[in-house]
Amino acid sequence: FIEAHGFRFSRSDHIKLIKLMYLVMVKKDQWHDVVHYAARALEKLINTADDQRNPSDAASAKENGKIEELPAKLLMMLGTLEPGQCRSPESPLARYSLQKLSTENKWDLKSNFTTFRFHLFYFLEILLAGIDINDVSKANISIHNLTLIFYIMPILDYSECVQHHKDLTSDEKSLCLLSARLPVLAEMALDRMMGVIQCLAITAPKDSSSALGNFKDESTKESEEERVLKKAIDRCVTALFTNTKYAITEKLSRKVLDFVKTNQFETQLATDMISSLIAQMTYSGSIGLWYMLYMLSRIYPENTRYIADRLERPLKDWVPIREWGKMYDMSEAKMAWYVPGEKGKELVEALLKKFFFPVVESLKNKNMDRESLKKAFTILNFGFSGAVTCFALPSSPPFKSPHSVLPWFKPDSINPSVVHWGTLF
Repeated sequence: FIEAHGFRFSRSDHIKLIKLMYLVMVKKDQWHDVVHYAARALEKLINTADDQRNPSDAASAKENGKIEELPAKLLMMLGTLEPGQCRSPESPLARYSLQKLSTENKWDLKSNFTTFRFHLFYFLEILLAGIDINDVSKANISIHNLTLIFYIMPILDYSECVQHHKDLTSDEKSLCLLSARLPVLAEMALDRMMGVIQCLAITAPKDSSSALGNFKDESTKESEEERVLKKAIDRCVTALFTNTKYAITEKLSRKVLDFVKTNQFETQLATDMISSLIAQMTYSGSIGLWYMLYMLSRIYPENTRYIADRLERPLKDWVPIREWGKMYDMSEAKMAWYVPGEKGKELVEALLKKFFFPVVESLKNKNMDRESLKKAFTILNFGFSGAVTCFALPSSPPFKSPHSVLPWFKPDSINPSVVHWGTLF
């Protein structure tokens, strides 16, 4: 930075600067004093370099006694400096002081940074750079903090709120404009985590003698630090696909699909991590492979329906900035229930007719081998356990428990999961 503005240092001055930086790093317990020493020493070096750049000014300055001779050793020079000494007005560093720059730019800190929420965007940039496979501890901390940030702020571009809402403060307008980078940062976070998985997918070449007598390849067993990193990535992907708009999750899902199709995973850890990433992406996203046979035929509470509906609202109806880290009251909580509909029951019926009932018919063959019989029972177990509620139960009297006042059965309730199978039964 200094040399970019015209200052030139000699080789000896560079050596002094290196020693000075070393001293700053070593004396951590005397940081306050070392900073003052460093500022004064750097000022002397810049004065010397500035006078070397302007010989005429240097001659006049020497006559006035404004320049001191640099000592032979840097520590001798540091010993003569006092921490309380002030920088001279003619110091070359004065033109780069924060006070002068603030005066020239007329920057009003109080009116421009009222809520200090801008730091979240800078934190995201810093945390993304901290995801490094060479430092597992730093990567784990970075991913953990990314998870918290992804949960407290909706991941979507809400820069259009400036056009729809006229009551926004200057602080909210600036944050809405900065939010245009949130989809890019979410994509960068996924890229960095997939980069970690890709680095862990490479193993050293192995020969057959190293694996003789082993039930599994112990050389691919993950370490404790890598297991911690795997859990961190799982949680971060969960947050990323939970609190993100559908258009962004669709793009991220395609990126994961391309990553899986174009990479080869050799190690056990890399395989577990990519499998877990896909699982978290599927079960925590707005849309995915959640509605399989088991989930299509049951009544259960949905965890992400209201989150997805909230993120898909038009920006003219809400301001996402005002919901950053918002605390909700229990009276405002809503419970969403999935009740099997006609389309869901049609899909269950199609799956069972294609996979389940043909297997039942195949059991009539008395000459089935062991493997075919094992496969058939596996499919039957899957079909019965997943779609048992789709079959109507015979009528029976309600069961009453003497140990509970709660009703166990409501006689007039109708099971919405029952499928009318026609002539099959």
